[in-house]
Amino acid sequence: MTQAIEKPATAATIDTTRGADVVGMLADLARTATTDTTTPVLGLIRLHTEGRYLHGWSSDRYRAAHARVRVDGDLPRVVFIHATDVKALASTLRRAQLLRLTVDHDTMTFTDFAVTHSVRLVDEYTYPEIHNACRDELPAGTAPGAIDGSYLADFCAIAKRRGGRGSSAYLELRQNDDTRPMHVRIGEDYRAWVMPVRNQVDDDAWLPQSW
Repeated sequence: MTQAIEKPATAATIDTTRGADVVGMLADLARTATTDTTTPVLGLIRLHTEGRYLHGWSSDRYRAAHARVRVDGDLPRVVFIHATDVKALASTLRRAQLLRLTVDHDTMTFTDFAVTHSVRLVDEYTYPEIHNACRDELPAGTAPGAIDGSYLADFCAIAKRRGGRGSSAYLELRQNDDTRPMHVRIGEDYRAWVMPVRNQVDDDAWLPQSW
């Protein structure tokens, strides 16, 4: 189903005193956007405002991630940016404080005092509805599960960045069973879902008998 995107004639702005958190959030989401050129739609980051938060989503088919940062103001619509544009943005504004985001037709501009960086918005009608599919609560189950090591490395890097200098945020993994997604939580504002895989070792046979 396609949906018409209404573009306002005037620019809309949102402000935040947590500019570095916004830029960091985009960098975190870029880690879980695809680099596969055969599925270019998944190389995008989805952004919208709701409940005084800027929400971001990304996916590479096997993982989906959601993060948020508190802001003042609202985006005029759901917008999409290329994950590949985030690297340059992060290098320019990684220490931003009072950050203003301006959406004007087909451009999103990030301004921190005298530093300005713009990225092109993408019109996208076929982005998957992951923002609806991945709203379930963190499961209570603690069933054994398996996760790709490269995925875990990405989540560890995100936890380290979110913890600040000299410390890491806690990385929480939960799964009800091996037919359900692995849930990842880092702090209060980052969640991810990883497609399930079957346990790679049966019956814990590799553990020493004394265990």
